[in-house]
Amino acid sequence: MKARDGLEEKIRQYREDENPAGQWDELALLRALLQEWLDDLGTLDEDAVSVILDLQREIRRTLDTINKIQTRSALTAAEVEYLQARIADLFKSYVPEESRDDALNELKQLTDPNGHRTN
Repeated sequence: MKARDGLEEKIRQYREDENPAGQWDELALLRALLQEWLDDLGTLDEDAVSVILDLQREIRRTLDTINKIQTRSALTAAEVEYLQARIADLFKSYVPEESRDDALNELKQLTDPNGHRTN
């Protein structure tokens, strides 16, 4: 009964997770399992190699999934440039002309997809 209650609590937590696609916990668990297993490994036989390769494959799959999720949600350079242009259009309408160049330069610095600050 106690294990079932714990399982139901975990299910509830995962259902309420604000980032259901996040897999960092799973990745950490797989890495920890591999390391613990390697630390306790006595001899390296065919079965041990198979387990190592399976865990490494799962770690790689989880990393690939995380990367795909992050890539899908990231803005492309073209999207950032488009947003900059639209905001620049708004600046022309709402920002006084004497402040416009400074505001546009600051916007470009803040939204540089490479994280570079240019002056």
